[in-house]
Parts: sequence; C-alpha cells; structure tokens
Amino acid sequence: MVCVIPVVILLLTGSYFYLNREPELQVREGYAEFRYSINNTTNNKIDKNISAFTVINEGEGYINLTVNLIGSSPVGDCLEISFYITVKGSMPSNIVPSGFRIEAQEMENSSSTVDFDESYNEYTNVTPWPSEKNRPGTWAPYTAYIGGTPRKCDFGMVTHISWRIMDFAVLKTHTLKIRAEILGFSTSIVSTIVFVVDTSALGGDEK
Repeated sequence: MVCVIPVVILLLTGSYFYLNREPELQVREGYAEFRYSINNTTNNKIDKNISAFTVINEGEGYINLTVNLIGSSPVGDCLEISFYITVKGSMPSNIVPSGFRIEAQEMENSSSTVDFDESYNEYTNVTPWPSEKNRPGTWAPYTAYIGGTPRKCDFGMVTHISWRIMDFAVLKTHTLKIRAEILGFSTSIVSTIVFVVDTSALGGDEK
C-alpha cells in the first residue's frame, strides 16, 4: 500500500500535465506592406484594402487581418490618415485563446499620434478588456493597443484608427505597423500590415 500511493500520485501528476500541456502549433505568419504617396493636404479618398493571412497548423486555424486605408484629410495643423480594421481568427482543435490584441505603432521618430476610436468597436465572441488594460492612444514611437478575451475558438473584431502626423512637412517618410496577435502561447501567432506613407510632395525632408 505504501508503494502504491507514490505511483498513484505520479500518475495523477502526469495526467494533469498531459491534459494541460500547450498544444503544438505551426504558424506561417502573414505579412503585407503598402506604400502610398500623399501629394496634397486636402481630403484624399483612398479606399484601399490590404490583407495579411496567418495560417495555423496547415489551415486548421488562421488570423485574417484586413485594413481599409480610408483616406487622408487635414485636421488643424495635422495630416490625419484613417483606417478601418477587421480581424477574424480561428484556432484549431476548438482551442480558446486566453487573449487577443490589435496594435498600431508609428515606426519613425515622428511627431505623430495613433488613436483607436473605440466607438467603432465591434466584437464577435470576444469579451472586451477593461479600459485600464488597453492603451487606445499614444505618441510615436510607443504602441497603441486594444484587446479582449475570446469566448470561443472562432472570434473577431472591428475597429477604427486615426493616425495624426504633425511633422508631415519635415519628415519624408512615415511608417505605421498594424498587428493582430493571439495571446497565451509560446509560439507567436501574429498577422502584420505595414503602411509606408511618402509626404515628400508636402515638403518632407530626407530625415
């Protein structure tokens, strides 16, 4: 009986770690880049959809990040560029992730801000994070982000971003990186789209 108890404990411990082990995930990360020149500071309708599709376990799961570059317009002394973001995610084997996040970051040393307009937010099978867990707006080069906790293996989110560039007549190039990331795994699960905007026609320098 004395020998049986340690064996039972070992079996129970082994079963616990087996049942709670992290699933094996193979990820082929989606990446896209779009370049655009802005030639004037009046209202410019662009309406361009760019997508990045990340494949999980040979297509059993995915992240589909689609960004609609709406256009640019003058706002005070700033040049504002607007985006709609749509993310659809699906995990294999009915796995429900512990978190999900959309990020936006100006990559240059620029006087610019990135802001999520949360009045546009729509969630599908996602419980939004409380406000203190988000950073919906920030100055470059910091990262703005919002997120939530998926309730099912299939989930999605829609949001809107305003990118306001103050020094468009000083710097020639501005770069915005937008990422959608599934959280809770040691394997990185990310889709990325990078927008490179040339403002040299507005007086932008070579840096």
